[in-house]
Amino acid sequence: DRSEEQILSYNQLSQLAYKAANFLHQKGIQKGDRIAFLLENTPDILVLELAAGLLGASSVPLDIKRDTEERKQFKIKDADVKMVFDSSSHLAALVERQSAIPVFDLKDSCENEYVLLYTSGTTANPKGVPLTLRACFANAEGIAKWQNFSASDRFLIVLPLHHVNSTIMSLAQIVTGGTIILSSRYSTSKFWEAVSKHR
Repeated sequence: DRSEEQILSYNQLSQLAYKAANFLHQKGIQKGDRIAFLLENTPDILVLELAAGLLGASSVPLDIKRDTEERKQFKIKDADVKMVFDSSSHLAALVERQSAIPVFDLKDSCENEYVLLYTSGTTANPKGVPLTLRACFANAEGIAKWQNFSASDRFLIVLPLHHVNSTIMSLAQIVTGGTIILSSRYSTSKFWEAVSKHR
């Protein structure tokens, strides 16, 4: 919204994920725990998802636009969330002094829950749908193969990262080494500008 840009290489993404995992570990997050985030589209979401996955924990993305306060609290309680990150969390500042060398035993089994996504809840309370690391990456690899993604591709994501589609499409780019162009939110006026600029 302020025309600010942040560029992360794969190496930087990896370093941030390990630093964030060390931070979460020091805060007591362990295998089977869940963290939540209430953020507009930001690389912090991908970093937190990967960091939690390294610990065998999982992520619960909340809908910043449509979740009422009551619904946010329902999801946080229903998922038994241990930590919540929002726009005031400033992940970079929290993890900057952390080492990128793991201070924990890797718990990244493919059978671990990777993300807990909630249904829209149009007729009742939303239902949490757990997806394993295996399911997410199998889906991402299938989409990458189907779409013939390669390391030279650039994919513009405007859908909020609490949706399964944007989550899996991000992973599809990661498994192929492509580039994710992540917009903080959809803007009709800036969409074509982003397409033109990033090709």
